[in-house]
Amino acid sequence: MANTPLDLLQSFLGEALPIPPVPPVAAVSSTTESTPLNKLMSQTSGSDPIYNLSRFNFTPSGLPLSELKPSFVKGFSREDSTKHRSDLSTFLDPSSIKELLDHVSNNVVNKVTNSWCNVSCQLAAYPPSSNGYVTHCDMLGECSNGDDDDHDGNKTIAKGSSSRILTVIYYLGFVDISNHDATDAIEYEESFGGELKILSPDMSKSALIEPAIGNLLIFNSKVSRHSVQPLGSSQNSRHRLAITLWYSSYEDDFLNQNKLTYIDVPPLISPSYDDEAIFVSIPSLNDGDIWNTIKSIYLNASCPARVFVGMCAQYSDSLWSKLYDEEIQEKGGFDLRPFLPQIRVLKHDPSLSTGPVNARYMCQGLYRNETYFLSIDAHTRFRKGWDSYLINDYIAAEKQGGGGRKAVISSYPVGWTVDAVKGRVQVETLESTVLEPTYITKREGTVRQKGVLCDAQQPAPPLIAAGFYFCRGLGVKYPGDVHHVFFGEEEFLGIQFFAMGYSFFNTSCSVLYTKWERGGGRKVSEEMSEDERKGVEILLRGGEAWRDRIGLK
Repeated sequence: MANTPLDLLQSFLGEALPIPPVPPVAAVSSTTESTPLNKLMSQTSGSDPIYNLSRFNFTPSGLPLSELKPSFVKGFSREDSTKHRSDLSTFLDPSSIKELLDHVSNNVVNKVTNSWCNVSCQLAAYPPSSNGYVTHCDMLGECSNGDDDDHDGNKTIAKGSSSRILTVIYYLGFVDISNHDATDAIEYEESFGGELKILSPDMSKSALIEPAIGNLLIFNSKVSRHSVQPLGSSQNSRHRLAITLWYSSYEDDFLNQNKLTYIDVPPLISPSYDDEAIFVSIPSLNDGDIWNTIKSIYLNASCPARVFVGMCAQYSDSLWSKLYDEEIQEKGGFDLRPFLPQIRVLKHDPSLSTGPVNARYMCQGLYRNETYFLSIDAHTRFRKGWDSYLINDYIAAEKQGGGGRKAVISSYPVGWTVDAVKGRVQVETLESTVLEPTYITKREGTVRQKGVLCDAQQPAPPLIAAGFYFCRGLGVKYPGDVHHVFFGEEEFLGIQFFAMGYSFFNTSCSVLYTKWERGGGRKVSEEMSEDERKGVEILLRGGEAWRDRIGLK
């Protein structure tokens, strides 16, 4: 019989999760006293995979109640979804509930395992007189334990994310959401309804969890069928409010679901630097891989909450809607929706596109003074831990540069392809590249460059790859009046960084990869058009306006 909070937690986690044994720590509860499950049925014992960790006092100020919208179930139409669930929901920026996340991480997750790779945060509100949420599992596909009917004969729907393995629910009480104030909550009463009914893995037992203010519940997403009971009307206009956290892992079918966004290579290990934000600039012209690139950013970041994306999306309305629906709303695997508040999109008519220089200029308009700036292309894949590793390499580059000089890291990324048999991303090497000049074109007088493999970070020539450079702050400001330039952009970047006093470096190993060969899309000729030649001349041989831009007197 389990006696301590840690015993209960270990028993609830069980063998279904791909985690190491629980370390021998004294307890997992915080300074607040642990409380038993409410209304636990008599035949239920402490060996069930459910545990009410503690009552935790979290101040829910600033929650985005105005952004709550009707929820839906994956695989069902909006109309059919309302038959299964009646809540309003919105995903939360993890930084807005940092106090709650820290409590759960310090008192549960970090004491059990270091294998979690992602946490999704959702705010949900159930209106009065609504039908709740039918029996379901939080993990995509059939629940991993037996048939899909609960012990009351109700059909189980299992439409969550395939990566979820741990669910945490924190109850905020009953709130009038029209006031946009989650702190003005009243306590649960039995007539309000909205309890969480949770079943044991063999579905022979069940428990009702009261949504009392401060109740914090954790359970196994993979085996725990649960439902929200119908709500009453005595609470008038107040909604039952709760925050749900879903912790995810790389294990098992999660890798299969993310075969085009996850690179199965050793992770990058470095200090976390969690308080330093990164802005990622991505121009994209009708590139069907854009959302896989963004998924790879957040899936593989050691601290996804500190990464912000700015995208110049040059797509037709029909293609953009199709990609958004397919890649964000419907597909299994890594759930990108929690990170949408961190993604800034400038939609642009592709017929009005005037080249990458102007697109990157528009991306820079989405920069909000993040600590670091990363420029990439729309068909990039990232190694796990890329963000902390890049910052670590940058700090090393600044020290090597010496004399207080600013540094910029840049190189041509190694390519990635898809393994025809395994259907997963594969790469040829973990080595980095360093940029070297190759020749000067006779007609335009511009420099061509290439990437040469190397196995260490080193000082590099004053050359920049537009598809991968990383610096502190914005670095180079793109001009907004230069159009129709492809060749010449990277030479412009190299000259401007050099003129501004930067030292140039590569990374110590491959941190990200690009897809060099792509079918379809716009073809770029080696021969410059007249418009491109004029653009390059403005960039490289311009008058006073150009000299002022790079600070030359």
